[in-house]
Amino acid sequence: MTYPASPLEAQHINFRKQPKINLWAVRPLKAGSRGPRVGIVVRLLWEIEDPQTGKPYLNPQVHPHGQMTPNVVAAVKAFQHDHHQREDGTVGIHTIRALRAALRLQRKRKKVHASGKV
Repeated sequence: MTYPASPLEAQHINFRKQPKINLWAVRPLKAGSRGPRVGIVVRLLWEIEDPQTGKPYLNPQVHPHGQMTPNVVAAVKAFQHDHHQREDGTVGIHTIRALRAALRLQRKRKKVHASGKV
């Protein structure tokens, strides 16, 4: 808004702005955390492959049942190391965005590879 105190500009809303409160930024996941967001992280780690080994960051045989176990924390740290983030094992806003971006990029590469384009 140009004039924030003006009642004439109260109707102007910028829908492109992200909400100021983001759950990943306010309450990052740490070792021992539980809940459905842990399940999201685990599924991402099952699917995203480590570029050096070609294997998923988290073995699909590991089922932490919605808890940040030491296996999940180690997988997060490995992902953070490979993606130039602070290796603290905490899943905050930057790590979750990097996980989602890595999955999109990986799917795109596999789609291009499957179609035969280089």
